[in-house]
Amino acid sequence: MSIREIPVPVTGEIVLPNGEVLNINELPSLDNGETYGSILEVRGVEDAVATATPDFLISADDFPKSIYGLGGNDLIIAGIQSAFLYGNEGQDQLRGGFGNDVLFGGKDSDQLEGQQGDDVLYGNQGNDALAGDAGNDILLGGEGDDGLRGGYLVDLDFGEIDQDGDDFLSGGGGGDDMAGGQGNDFLSGDSGNDVLDGEQGNDTLDGGDGFDNLTGRSGTDLMVLSPNNEGFDRISNARRWLRFDRFAGGFDL
Repeated sequence: MSIREIPVPVTGEIVLPNGEVLNINELPSLDNGETYGSILEVRGVEDAVATATPDFLISADDFPKSIYGLGGNDLIIAGIQSAFLYGNEGQDQLRGGFGNDVLFGGKDSDQLEGQQGDDVLYGNQGNDALAGDAGNDILLGGEGDDGLRGGYLVDLDFGEIDQDGDDFLSGGGGGDDMAGGQGNDFLSGDSGNDVLDGEQGNDTLDGGDGFDNLTGRSGTDLMVLSPNNEGFDRISNARRWLRFDRFAGGFDL
């Protein structure tokens, strides 16, 4: 069992557990000119806790584990087995691995990416960016104005990845922007003024409360118009739509 600091070559390139090469020099800049306090490789440890400064933690074995970011803007990357990643305070980047991972952003505006496996991503507080990638994922934005993408990577500076899966996306509070990607997805805007885009597959889109924009695109999509919706919904590219009560709810176009 060990947690050791990784020597970083001059090129800044580190080989991740999945064989991908990550250049730390190309990562987003930290606030106020900060740098990562340490780059740690975690092996054979069930629970790992970072420091109060910005940390970079990599799960480098097939041992299931939980990694807690604590304070600072942390970058935490899971490995082969299923992992629980918790960003806590700071604007964190959490990245799943090959297993069925649970990623919990914490208090600030975080970036969460599921990668392989059937993952659960929860942004919690702040304006978060969530990307499911491969597998059948559950994305929960929580509070704030969040961006949710079920089938491919978004805004994480790790390159564009084209993946599929049947995903569940829930925006929570705030004005959210979500897209299903490939697969047959369910998108729920919940409260707030949301933008829902089913993209490929046979999707179900429910704007919830607020003034929402729903777009089906390819596939046979279902738009759900609730009588409890007090806002205004704009619908485009819908093959089917379901309204529960002709005379109740908001105004739909």
